[in-house]
Amino acid sequence: MKFFTANIHFFDNPEICEELKLMKDVDVYCFQEVNWSAASTPMDGFECTIRYKTQSTQVHLNFTDQQTLHDSVCRALGFPISFEFQIKDDKGFVFYPNKKNPQPRAYQNNLILGSFMTPIECWVKPNQFVENTYCQKLANNLNTPYCYFCGTQNPSFGNMILSKHKFVDIQFEMLKGKLNLEWSTRNAQFVQLDLKTPMYVINTHLDHRFEDERLTQLAQLFKKFPADHHTVLCGDFNSLRKEDYTQQQIEAFNVIREENKLEKCKFDVINIVGEKMFDSAWFGPRGSVCGCVEPTTRYGTRVDYIFTSADLKSGIVKENVVVLDKSDHNGVLVEVHLGAVVELQE
Repeated sequence: MKFFTANIHFFDNPEICEELKLMKDVDVYCFQEVNWSAASTPMDGFECTIRYKTQSTQVHLNFTDQQTLHDSVCRALGFPISFEFQIKDDKGFVFYPNKKNPQPRAYQNNLILGSFMTPIECWVKPNQFVENTYCQKLANNLNTPYCYFCGTQNPSFGNMILSKHKFVDIQFEMLKGKLNLEWSTRNAQFVQLDLKTPMYVINTHLDHRFEDERLTQLAQLFKKFPADHHTVLCGDFNSLRKEDYTQQQIEAFNVIREENKLEKCKFDVINIVGEKMFDSAWFGPRGSVCGCVEPTTRYGTRVDYIFTSADLKSGIVKENVVVLDKSDHNGVLVEVHLGAVVELQE
């Protein structure tokens, strides 16, 4: 089986769909920083500005009926079609939900989106795609009929797993840092694949600023960790493995980080994960030399990993970094021969 992970930095970046099109033979894709939103905004209907949290967006909404209004908001803002909310003007008048289906006046062109009834949106059924979304295009390009998306504070932005294998079970865990900073909440997705031998895949993206935040989030992830099963853990951990670098490299990274007012290199998160799981990049002799790591970021560091449970270590036959020109991260590809694992266990 082949597993691929990448932070695809999907904001204003539909071109990456085409770049990943060449990787159709992968079984499971784990993506971070996925923007669910529609690839184009309908340009018919009532023109107005919608405020969502601290953001304002110019949109065209269709007020024909309540369902059409709801769907036009989802299409315009890139929310899943099952997402529920309230729309009101700046005077508090509610347009949705409203059984009378009122029509806006010309002066009612500043609307507010709030009172969310579904704070975190998760879905797995392909028919929940709104037409012409980036996620739908990516799933079609990669021939993956099974999709699991999970948002964060922004329900249209989060992590996504695409798979050629059916999901037996799906779960998620919201990962909150102890500082509770704005946009610091992340998530971890857990799926069980429909295989003869039970297999779990976990996809996550940890805080990008502070190691203490990441440690808090990692502890929450491990509380839900599947025990005694084949497990693959993928994601953007935003933390480094000390053995990947020479001391000279680490000192150079710290100089750059200090110039950019960032935290110095931290290694605690990967050390803890390494106590529970095997780092696939170190399965062969190439990984035994410090300073020879293949970077997954433009800064020359590796923050994107695929870890496996110890019982899968014997089945790893390939690990390599895949250069992505359309993202600020590179991807990681790992191939595991499950047959070899089963034979060894027997």
